[in-house]
Amino acid sequence: MTAPQAAADAFVAGLLIEANRQHLTAPDLARRARVTAATVSRILDGTDNPCPTTQQRLAHALGVTPTDLYRHGTP
Repeated sequence: MTAPQAAADAFVAGLLIEANRQHLTAPDLARRARVTAATVSRILDGTDNPCPTTQQRLAHALGVTPTDLYRHGTP
């Protein structure tokens, strides 16, 4: 696994952990972050890596920073 892929995987894992902790579905998260549900779906299933702006929107929607999401998702 490449370093960029490992970072993307950590972000997604942190996103899932935090969304689950807050009992949010993917559509709920999308609405809060003001992105499409399809965007969230592609990020969660690994077919798309979020750009920095989308990372910020998703993190803000969860009340954390993108760095927090990377940390939560790193074993």
